[in-house]
Amino acid sequence: MPKKQRYSLADMPEKMIMLILENSDFRSILNLRKVSYHLRNFIDEKKPDLQLEIIQIHIDSSRVKMYLHDLSKSKPAKIEYLKDKGRYEEKIPKNRKPWKAIVLKYEDILETFCNDFQITLSLQTTKILQSFSLTASEIPEEFKKVLKANPLKTECFAITTSDPNEILDAISSIDSGNLKEICFYNIDELPEEVWDFEEIVKLEQWKKSAILEMVQFYVHLEIRNFLHFSQAHFRILEITVDDIFELKENYLLMPSFKFVHVEYKNLIGEIYEMGATELGNHQKWLFKFPENSEFVLEVSLSPKNLYFRKIPVSHVPDSALI
Repeated sequence: MPKKQRYSLADMPEKMIMLILENSDFRSILNLRKVSYHLRNFIDEKKPDLQLEIIQIHIDSSRVKMYLHDLSKSKPAKIEYLKDKGRYEEKIPKNRKPWKAIVLKYEDILETFCNDFQITLSLQTTKILQSFSLTASEIPEEFKKVLKANPLKTECFAITTSDPNEILDAISSIDSGNLKEICFYNIDELPEEVWDFEEIVKLEQWKKSAILEMVQFYVHLEIRNFLHFSQAHFRILEITVDDIFELKENYLLMPSFKFVHVEYKNLIGEIYEMGATELGNHQKWLFKFPENSEFVLEVSLSPKNLYFRKIPVSHVPDSALI
């Protein structure tokens, strides 16, 4: 009796393979790429879209972790590159059915990760990421080169690191066209540090973002560098009374304004009450939006904190002065 001829995925017509890839999630595509040289070359040439929405990367001296997430189809995938006597392993979280772990001996884990990350970016062909976050005390030069060669398209960029120069290098490689939110954190959690942002605020990535968060260090910048943010939480070394009035006037004319929290170390000048309501050790003012009668701008000042909030008129007490 003649043996049945066996066929593999590589024997299928290209149109059929492409149809399978188009209906596969990112995890399946990346796995198929490891099946054979033929499939790897086919995927690299045709570039089926991974349609990722979130990428998170953590880099330290002994390991690299990469999280890939497609919110619409599947749970996050974690790829962990472990440095253990010259090898790395890819581990699958316990809450998912595991596939066979890959162990490559005497591999440079950083080089391997950078190659994998570059491939991932090359297959992210149409969809804009919702979020890309990077955690690294020092960003390896190899990874910076990958970022520079493949400008990331993302709506939110978050970085946790130890030095503002690392932020400058990384954010310069982010495509500014779709960027809406930027978040900066100090990996050493030293809130009294003052970081130099003079070069960062000159970038289009800073100027085009609408949302800002940087709360684990101070910056020494003129307040005009923050006027375009409609939602923000930042720490500034000093703020003047004139700065407060400039922020107030700016937000009253900004239709997209939502909320701003300024933590300051020093307040320069004395602010007059202007009919403010005093509540303990802080003062509060309410101002009408010239083009929106349904909301008012609430300005609240207390030691070390300044808040600007957009609140409904219905939430304002009858006794309040506006």
